[in-house]
Amino acid sequence: MREIVSEGKIFFNNTCLTECPAMHKYLYPKAKISTSYNNDFAEFMCVNNCSLKMAYGILCVDKCPTNAKFEFNGNCLFSCPINHPYIETKGRFVKCVNRCKHLQFNRKCVSICPIYAQFAFNGTCVSSCPNDYQFIEPTIPRRCSKTCKFEELEYNKTCYSHCPTHAKYEFNRSCLASCPDEYPFMQHTNGDMKCVKSCKQLNHKNRCVSVCPPEAKYKYNSSCVNECEDKLPFQYDELKKKKTYGWYLNIKYEQNHRCVASCPRRTFQYNNSKCVLSCPSDMTFEFNGICYDQCPDTHLFNIQEGRHSICVNKCLTPLIFNNTCLKKKCPEERPFEVSGSCAGDCPKENPYKELTTRNTYKCVERCKSLIVNKTCVYVCPQDAKFQYKWTCLKTCDNDVPYAYYNSYINPPMYQCLKTCFSGTFLYNMSECVPDCPQDAKYHYDNSCASKCNSERAYEFFDGSKWHCMKTCPQSTFLFNDTSCLKSCPKETFRFKFKCVYNCPSSHPLNYTKNKEEFGVYECVKHCPKQTFFQFILVFKSVLGVSSLADVSYSLSQLTQTNTIEETEVCSQDVDDYMLPMVQEQVTSSPLDL
Repeated sequence: MREIVSEGKIFFNNTCLTECPAMHKYLYPKAKISTSYNNDFAEFMCVNNCSLKMAYGILCVDKCPTNAKFEFNGNCLFSCPINHPYIETKGRFVKCVNRCKHLQFNRKCVSICPIYAQFAFNGTCVSSCPNDYQFIEPTIPRRCSKTCKFEELEYNKTCYSHCPTHAKYEFNRSCLASCPDEYPFMQHTNGDMKCVKSCKQLNHKNRCVSVCPPEAKYKYNSSCVNECEDKLPFQYDELKKKKTYGWYLNIKYEQNHRCVASCPRRTFQYNNSKCVLSCPSDMTFEFNGICYDQCPDTHLFNIQEGRHSICVNKCLTPLIFNNTCLKKKCPEERPFEVSGSCAGDCPKENPYKELTTRNTYKCVERCKSLIVNKTCVYVCPQDAKFQYKWTCLKTCDNDVPYAYYNSYINPPMYQCLKTCFSGTFLYNMSECVPDCPQDAKYHYDNSCASKCNSERAYEFFDGSKWHCMKTCPQSTFLFNDTSCLKSCPKETFRFKFKCVYNCPSSHPLNYTKNKEEFGVYECVKHCPKQTFFQFILVFKSVLGVSSLADVSYSLSQLTQTNTIEETEVCSQDVDDYMLPMVQEQVTSSPLDL
């Protein structure tokens, strides 16, 4: 190695040397070390070890040269020592190791065996396994073993975690292309098909299944079949109740398709092959638990039960139509009952339609109550509400022109009459009413009128009704030449059975009767006995306030600010009375005339 070092190019302890001392024998390139000394001539420094570098002889190098490429204990060697014979390559470094972490091939450490030595035996890649280790494990690398592990399967001396597709059936820890005859069924277990003697639940085409597939949904003993035969010839689609429990009881239903020897109770035999809950549309008739397309001659009639019909020898229902026993009503195309049969219309001998308790119509000879359009009713409908005898009419006709609403019967009804009943009145020339309505309130003989005419010009209210009168009744008074009143209004006087606003000159005096109650004012010629004559001056104030003259004032004083009116009265009391022609309340004082 010394020939690579020129004389005077080695630096140690601030001295240039031609050879390093024994304790610092390794040459370290000066360019790789930072130093405060500037010696441009020195190329190496003497060090006691190569530290992070490799030692190639006495020279510290970054990488072993090709002629001494093997690294061992920090030195570059021409070959690996006997106690570390294996070569481990990491990147650009080649190390000598006493054993490989994974596998070795030709003294080289490898993680995977090459294709020409693909089997692993005792950590070494070999082209074939030894005789005593003929089983090959399925892992990578493929290791040679005396036997397969307990959880592994064997096929062609190879151990598998799962059988290969060309020998996918497991039997006695071996993989087979097909199951043996004594273990013919295939049970799917943990991804493998295991050969078993019998299935725990069901089998289909020698495969064990928990549920039969749609193409073979029927259970025949423990087999799944498409068609039932032999001892269990009938297909039965059973609906089973399934309870599940969570926060609350939840009931579900699931189909249980199975083959049975005979149809269960409440099912029917269909097409000699199936058990059904109800006979289908092509065979709707049921007799002795079997579905037929028509009833046999011995049981010709049928009665509807749900979606199918039961064949019977006679009907016990009220109606028959097309050999069908009907419980409630006839079909829409022939809705009317005639002697237990159904008809499109009622015949002449039974022309009327009567509603039955079953809400259907039967044809009868005569109606028990009322008739409308040949239909028996108990109450006339709204569109034919007028009754004449036993018939309901839309309007009262010419023979019986008057309508009377009779509310005293239950239910109330309109009746057509030739004349109105006694105690009723003709209204609007068409109706008989117990009382005249407000728009025709006047009772005119037996009619209602909206106003009184010239023939009976006077209106009179008797306390309950208005009347038109030729003359006012006894003890009444004519008012405004139109009304007959039992008493005159407050602002008027009685005079010859009339109510007048001013007394005539022939009877100029005002006489008040019954003053303390209501007051009756009459025009009289002379004051009656036990009354006296008073002359009253009434003054109308300029401001519109009425007052009577007080005796303490002189007449001249009053006339300066008031208008004077005079009246003559017959009075029993000089202190307090009422003048009818003056509406305001006033006080009076007698004057000496």
